[in-house]
Amino acid sequence: MNETNRAEKIKKIREFRGISQGSMAKYLGMTQQNYSSLEKGKTTFSEERLALIAQLLGLSIDEIDKFEQALIITDCPISFPNYTNNIYTVNFEVFLESIKKPYEALIEQLRQENSFLKSLLEKK
Repeated sequence: MNETNRAEKIKKIREFRGISQGSMAKYLGMTQQNYSSLEKGKTTFSEERLALIAQLLGLSIDEIDKFEQALIITDCPISFPNYTNNIYTVNFEVFLESIKKPYEALIEQLRQENSFLKSLLEKK
């Protein structure tokens, strides 16, 4: 994986998780400036450091590398098989299909309610 791409993905995931660069740096035993250099792709990730970053983010290195291929959802009421630390990573098509039926049912319920309310108004 290209180090710059990996660095960008780590930055996006870190920001998404609400973790500061300072917190990441402290966890990794480095300065915030040095950590910033990692995220900018100016410094390469050692395998050990990459493993620690993945651990802190609650993802595997593979999940980090595949980040752009996934849709990330937090606190989603729908259960997904790829659940990691309150973050769901799913294929976009799988996600859309999984929410389709509940919304179709809701739409039908609202149509019926709308028809009922129209009939009440017509009786007046």
